[in-house]
Amino acid sequence: MENGITMMNILITGYSGFLGTELVKQLQAMGHVLTLANSKNCDLRFKDSLNQFNTKRFDLIFHLAA
Repeated sequence: MENGITMMNILITGYSGFLGTELVKQLQAMGHVLTLANSKNCDLRFKDSLNQFNTKRFDLIFHLAA
C-alpha cells in the first residue's frame, strides 16, 4: 500500500447515501477491501440479518445507515 498505509477490511452501512458514496470512492482508491451493507441486503432492525458477516473480521466499521 502506498504511503505506508496498510490495507484494511472495512464494513460500511448506509454506503449508498450522500456521505457513503464519497467514502466508498476514497477507500476503494486507497485499495481497502470493502463490505457494503444497505437496507436491501441487511436490515439493521433485526440482529439476525448481521449473521451474514459472522465469518468476516473487520478492521474498521463505518455506520452511516439512517
